[in-house]
Amino acid sequence: MVLVHIGIEIAIISIVLVVVARYLQIKYGNKKVVNAIQKEVKEKQNKIKELSKQDDPNAKKEADALQMEMMQDLSKMMSSNMRVMIVSMIIFIPGLALIGFLYNGMIVNSPIPLIVFHRGGDFFFWFEITAKSNWFSWYLWWSIGTSIVMSVVFKKLKVE
Repeated sequence: MVLVHIGIEIAIISIVLVVVARYLQIKYGNKKVVNAIQKEVKEKQNKIKELSKQDDPNAKKEADALQMEMMQDLSKMMSSNMRVMIVSMIIFIPGLALIGFLYNGMIVNSPIPLIVFHRGGDFFFWFEITAKSNWFSWYLWWSIGTSIVMSVVFKKLKVE
């Protein structure tokens, strides 16, 4: 059931979902912790690289110990990101299922040709460039565009 225009409705839904996703990243993700862990891991990688150039057996043991510490740090980082992913999935899976149910089979006439993704077909030919797109391609392009715009705005405003 289309209330206004299929393209406008899907664009609004995709913008809302991207804003919700960004909010969840800010609320449940701890970017400062992740950045600190990434910095530590990079330092440990550089130290391991230096130690690997040495022929000393103690250097190998120290490099192995650093690798174990690095794995623990990466595990912490993954667990903090997992929380955001789980909360996001609770929102996005039903949201995309609803969009698919409401707009399945409908065509969006785009003002410009877009890359449109199709199910099935040959492995190498699963997309085409056309002004007529399905709901998923339209949603995908609006989500990508909104994410890029939000990232640029947040970077300029120094948010996060």
